Amino acid sequence: MTKRAGSRSTPSTFMNGRPLAPLLAFSLLCGFTGCATTMGSKRLPATRVDYNAAIAESSETQMLLNIVRLRYRHSPHFLELNTVVTSYSLTHSGGASATANLTDPAGLTPLLSGGTNYGVSVTERPTVTYVPLQGEKFVTRLLQPIPLASLLQVLSTGVRADLLFRACVHRVNGLYAPSTSEVGADPEGFGRFIALLGILQEQHAIAIEFEFDGVNAHPYLRFRPQANGMPWPQAIQLQRSIGVEPGLDTYRFVAGSADRGALRDPGDIVVHGRSLLGTMVYLSQGVRVSPDSAGSMTAAGSALDNPLLRVHVSDTKPKRVYASAEYGGRWFYIEGADAGSQEPFVLLTTLFSLMSTTSRTAAPVLTVPAG
Repeated sequence: MTKRAGSRSTPSTFMNGRPLAPLLAFSLLCGFTGCATTMGSKRLPATRVDYNAAIAESSETQMLLNIVRLRYRHSPHFLELNTVVTSYSLTHSGGASATANLTDPAGLTPLLSGGTNYGVSVTERPTVTYVPLQGEKFVTRLLQPIPLASLLQVLSTGVRADLLFRACVHRVNGLYAPSTSEVGADPEGFGRFIALLGILQEQHAIAIEFEFDGVNAHPYLRFRPQANGMPWPQAIQLQRSIGVEPGLDTYRFVAGSADRGALRDPGDIVVHGRSLLGTMVYLSQGVRVSPDSAGSMTAAGSALDNPLLRVHVSDTKPKRVYASAEYGGRWFYIEGADAGSQEPFVLLTTLFSLMSTTSRTAAPVLTVPAG
């Protein structure tokens, strides 16, 4: 800009011949747009982990709550989480201003000054849909025996054999589990069987194998010999305890049925599994009962001397626990350091997931906007 003698300079609001304020506004708009395009990718990792943790915790709470309900003679109720849908809205605002001032008397040095303001807010709107477990799905998942193939597949992942058979099986050949009140039951014999099975598993002397015929998977129990080629003594003891022909390398697992009776091949291990509800009832015997329980809080049956699952009770919400649930004005919980109780609880929740079916889902009855 050229200044003539005797003339007065006016404030400059131009940059390279263009107005300054629109340039600042355009720069802000570009910044807003960049923020909007990266907001989703930045939010995804945190929100996915948060929802995953919340769903897992609520599933554990629901399972523990139903175990406590069974202990107090109440029916279990499950709400399945059907869908979780969340949306985000990004709202932003901003402005820009620019001024020019002459600081020297001659007006030869115009100084430009400007200001901007920016604001942004993110709104999350999650919607959770629940479906009650009832009708055919309730029967399939809770009342029918747990499929033998599912039990053995879980066993092949490294779950303790004594834990799985004690929690989920009530009969193997002629041996009945301790909780069974059958005539001629042999709880001690069943206890010896699962103890021997656990020892052989720790020694890597057994393996669960499956043979596929194109339609079904047929499970087998294979015994591995010792390093000297001789069978393990515990293997012979186990085979004799369940009445199968001793000395074989492989035995076939067969799902028990009411009409099978004593008819079986000498190399068959007939397993009568519990239903998922039966497993929950068995585990519920480890729920401690408050001494002043009465009325609707009357417990069913008597507690086991050595329960697989130990659930404690408190009048106040406990801290540093593995899982907890409020019921009847009290808090029931599994201690955070009780690994022995956590194992059967994880087994139960795993089997509950495995028992889910692909049958048609009923219309949701409860949709909760959680935001």
